[in-house]
Amino acid sequence: MTSTSPTGATVRLAELCQILGDGPKTGHLARAVAAGTLKPDKQGRVAITVAVPMFFEALRQEAAAGTATAAAEAARAARADAQELRLAEARRELIPVEDGEAALDHVVGAILTSLSAMPARITRDVPLRRRVEAALHQAQAALARDLQVL
Repeated sequence: MTSTSPTGATVRLAELCQILGDGPKTGHLARAVAAGTLKPDKQGRVAITVAVPMFFEALRQEAAAGTATAAAEAARAARADAQELRLAEARRELIPVEDGEAALDHVVGAILTSLSAMPARITRDVPLRRRVEAALHQAQAALARDLQVL
């Protein structure tokens, strides 16, 4: 029940906490009373014009702190990811794409050079050599198609 005082309408603190859904012992208004920023009178009544704005300001501050905490956590996670990448690179667990492609080109080139010399080493029979070359060419074309996917 409300009443009026020189500072305006008043309400019992417990009733206001119930109306606002604020915990009567641990809510925002209870913390304001404990801190001395909200002072109930002898009957436990507080001015509505003081308590309600104080309650909503506490909610705004809590929301802002939650947003700031979330942003700080996101920034911390981003810094940790960046540090993890630098560490992986320092350990040589991570290489630039260009270096990986150059190494792959080198290995594939060495394989192709070895394979292209095989028909001549296998036989002097020219018709047989052409069949071996054709079979190797088909295998190389299949490998090239498979590597295109990567």
